[in-house]
Order: sequence, then structure tokens, then C-alpha cells
Amino acid sequence: MGKRLSSITMFTKNPKGLYAEINNFLKKEKVGGVDFFWSDVAVDIVPSGYNKYTGLMRFVNGDAKVGAIADSMNDVSLLAGVNYGFIPHNAPEELLTCIERKGKRLINIKEVSRLDSSCIVQADRERTEAVIEILNLIEKLI
Repeated sequence: MGKRLSSITMFTKNPKGLYAEINNFLKKEKVGGVDFFWSDVAVDIVPSGYNKYTGLMRFVNGDAKVGAIADSMNDVSLLAGVNYGFIPHNAPEELLTCIERKGKRLINIKEVSRLDSSCIVQADRERTEAVIEILNLIEKLI
């Protein structure tokens, strides 16, 4: 799989549990060359070094400013790499921890007066309502 640009997505009612099982299996079998992430509905297995951010960067001009709205553990690289990152209020605590480990500061949407690449903006709302809230902020600031 390390040379193939493909991924596996397994939908489940318990993504954290399946993630733990896959982690144990991969360690036990000493499987390398893959990364895996969980969201609120699935576990994704991808070739190492490939993720949403690397995929996005294949399609944008290197000088472009890029933003992303994301909410799952499979979005860590995306949020860490883009110029402007946004998350809904219901993003998992593990995602917030990973974002901070990647050097990004979490800021509440009400505190934002300008776009700042060192921050990840967290909306007050969840899911679709958060996306609308974030898009309204971006419209106001640009």
C-alpha cells in the first residue's frame, strides 16, 4: 500500500474502538507504511505521508493562501498545514490537543478581528451551523 495512492475507509458506530483495534493489529503485525485516523463515523487508513493536506496542496498554487474547515482526527495535518484553520464547537478534545501540539493556538470565533495563521478558530456552533458561522466571519474579514 505504501506505493499506491489509495485509502481504506471503514464506517462504524464506534470509530475510537475500531481505531484502537487497528492500532493494536498494526503494531502486533509490524505493519508499516500506513497512517490511520478516526472521525466521528469512520476509520481511515492511508499511505504514510498522504493526507487531506498533501492532497489539497497538489491542486493549489504554492503562493495561494489556503483555509480549511475541519472537525475530525483525520484533519490534523490539514489544520496544521493550511494558512487559516477553522473547527466547529463539537470538534473532539483529542483534535484540540493535536492542534496545540502542532504549534497552533486555539481561539474562539468571538475573539477574532483578523485572520492569523498561528491560530485555529473555533466556532461557537456545531456542524452545519458552525460552517455558516465561520463563512460569515471570513466574509466579514476579507
